Amino acid sequence: MTAINVILQKKQAFVLTDTAAYSPQDGIPHSFHYKALAVQGCRLIVASRGDVNLTQGFAQSFPIVYDDLDHAIEDDFQRLKWIYDVHSAVSEDSERVALCDVVFVGWSERERRPIGRMLIRRDGWELRIIDPDEGIQMPALEGEDMLALADHPEMRDFSSMDTFDPKSHGLVLLEAQRRVKFQIAGMDLPPMFLVGGHIHLTTVTERGVVQETLRDWNDEVGVPLSPPPLQKPRTAASDALDRAAEKRARKAAKLAKVAA
Repeated sequence: MTAINVILQKKQAFVLTDTAAYSPQDGIPHSFHYKALAVQGCRLIVASRGDVNLTQGFAQSFPIVYDDLDHAIEDDFQRLKWIYDVHSAVSEDSERVALCDVVFVGWSERERRPIGRMLIRRDGWELRIIDPDEGIQMPALEGEDMLALADHPEMRDFSSMDTFDPKSHGLVLLEAQRRVKFQIAGMDLPPMFLVGGHIHLTTVTERGVVQETLRDWNDEVGVPLSPPPLQKPRTAASDALDRAAEKRARKAAKLAKVAA
């Protein structure tokens, strides 16, 4: 379950991914690699879920058939779709390779801001616009996991996409995704942890693409992912609450001793 998170702001876009590649047969990491790749000569990145070689293939093919993201949108990505359809047809594992999600985030000269598109292939192709007010969160957190994320102290100053800070909010988001178990589609396996390796940040602006690693989880090839529970950072407020709780506990202990 590749983690791909996209935040589109007015002057910059952030893409946060993990780096773990695992076998769909057992869910155990077999390698770690960058899942968001810069496209040569374009202010653009490609990230994908599906075939492990998919991202590199799209990143290499894109500048051959398109000048930039605006050009690809004009063509409805038809040339890239055709290239992938041919690749899928001749693949030894064509049924699995046929399923993919491909994310494109780049600078648009037409709109004068970062924009994003997502190609989804199931029975056929679907092209989605990435809404700047929503972005993308994959895997999506739901229910108690989403409530826990929203309640995290580091997230309390996050009010809109324009206030998102990848080096504070982004770290908490990926740490939360890392601690959710997911089912591998089509496999008779119990839910397991699938987000791992590193937290990799890509920033796209009018000037180009910058990439960096924010955190190394020190996961190992051949070892199942097993993250510890998410620890909330200490704050003055939480320390005060703990001191108050300890004071109440001491008082209760004294009263119990007197009563005895």
